Formats: sequence, C-alpha cells, structure tokens
Amino acid sequence: MSAKQIAKRALQAPAVASALRWVNTNPALSEDTRHRMYLKVTKKIPPSGADFTHKLLDRHPITLQLEGTLRELYWTGEYEADTLPLFVRYAAGASSVLDIGAADGVYSIFAAAVSPEARILAFEPGLRQLERMRHNISANAALVGDRIEVIEAALSDHDGTAEFHESASEGDSSLNAEFRPGSVARTVTVARGDAVVAERLAGRTVDLIKIDTESTEPDVLRGLHETVGRDQPVIFCEVLAGRTEDRLQALVDGWGYRTWWLGADGPVARDRIDGDPNNRYVNWLFLPDGRQPLTS
Repeated sequence: MSAKQIAKRALQAPAVASALRWVNTNPALSEDTRHRMYLKVTKKIPPSGADFTHKLLDRHPITLQLEGTLRELYWTGEYEADTLPLFVRYAAGASSVLDIGAADGVYSIFAAAVSPEARILAFEPGLRQLERMRHNISANAALVGDRIEVIEAALSDHDGTAEFHESASEGDSSLNAEFRPGSVARTVTVARGDAVVAERLAGRTVDLIKIDTESTEPDVLRGLHETVGRDQPVIFCEVLAGRTEDRLQALVDGWGYRTWWLGADGPVARDRIDGDPNNRYVNWLFLPDGRQPLTS
C-alpha cells in the first residue's frame, strides 16, 4: 500500500474525520481558509451517502444527503457563502421562486424553509442530481411540505427536446455540447420558462430566480423574457468568464436591470458583467434599476 493510500484511509477513520470537520467548520477561521482546507484536504474524503443535519439561520434543522456539491456544506458549514445567505434573505419575502439548475435542491429547500407561503419550481435534468434532490426534499417534508415542485427538464429559449451532456464531474453538465468535452449525451425535455410559469404559477408573481446551468444562462433568460419584464424579479445568475457576459449584458440592459458581482465582501456594483477569471466567485445579482441589494 502506497503512502497516498495509507493517508487516504487514515482520513476516512471516524475519529479523524470528526476532528477534521470540527476544525473545518470552526467560525474562527475565515470563509476563504475553510474553503481552501476543503479543497486541499476534506474534499478528498469519499462521501458516505449518509444524511447530515445543517441548521439554517440557527433555527431550521435541514436534513441533507452527504453527496455531490453538498459535501462542502458538511465539511465547512457553508456552501456558496457569497450567494446562498443573500438568496435566503430574498427568499424570505418571496411568493414564487424559480430554481433553475437545482442540482441537490439546497436552494429550493432553504427557500421553502424561510418562506412558508412560497411556491418553488425546481428545474433539473441531471439524473444523479434529481435522485439526490428528491431524497433531500422527502427528508425535509415536515418543513417544506408540498411547496417544491420538481420539474425534470432543462429551461432554454424553446420548447421540445435537446441533448443534455452529462459530465462525470459534479456540477459540470450542460445543454452546451462544447462545455465539457467527453460528456455523455442524453435526450431531455427542454422548455421555455415563460410557458412553465404560465401553466404552473398562474396568478402568482415570480419574485426570485436562481440560474446555474453551466453556460446556457442567456438562453434560460431569453425563455423567461415575458416573466422578467412583467414581474421584475430578483435574479441570481452564474457567470462563467469568457462565455456568457455579452449576451447576459444585452438581456439585463433591455430590462433596465443593474448588475452586482457577488464577491467575498458582498455585492459589488459593476457597470459591466465580467466573469471571474479564477472561477472562485462566479455568481452575480441582477436587480431592476433603482433597487439596491439587501444588507445584513
């Protein structure tokens, strides 16, 4: 057995893993330090698939499966720390939420937890992600009830079907065939968000949208043109450097929206959308002109 194999096995020992989690979630460490420790050490510990509990806002116990992207939440106590806490604050006052590229469902579940009256549509075409999301929603049924509707589809600017390219790497699947070469293509349902909203949320206002679709975000927003123009929702959107900036800028300018980059120190107003070349802080906040980001 090699030294690397011995070290990996040692990390999996319950006592060692418990001690590492205690250190990695220590609030005395900065968010950046905890994130770097996760990437270099604890991320290498194979996921168990067991459930763990995360307490949202110190009052909502959330049960989640220790798999996929939620491993970071387990090991560091935070997930997308630049985005998720702010999203939760907006969700608390939302009537309807669209979670597009919902993955494990953490954004949808957190939104349902803080907004008892909200209706959430969670869109996800990935099979592994759908399985985990349904597990997580079921595990929190007492808290979220039936207010999260899982829709097995990818949103785009047209209705029909398309090839969805599933990557072995977590969170890297996309309708874009060029996004991750070597991905496995599978035919999935695609839909325009406007059509789904008209059918599933008739009479309700869409207050909040989160989009993370690995480089197809402009297509998603084009398919939501009527909804955004009518309801003027708060939009959280992933921006990958060098891929979507100009197309997103044209869309938000057309709606009269302003843009904020979500960095380590909170929202930063930017006149132009410009993705982080280091891919560390990839999420942006789009708000109708005249609105300012919520502050803590």
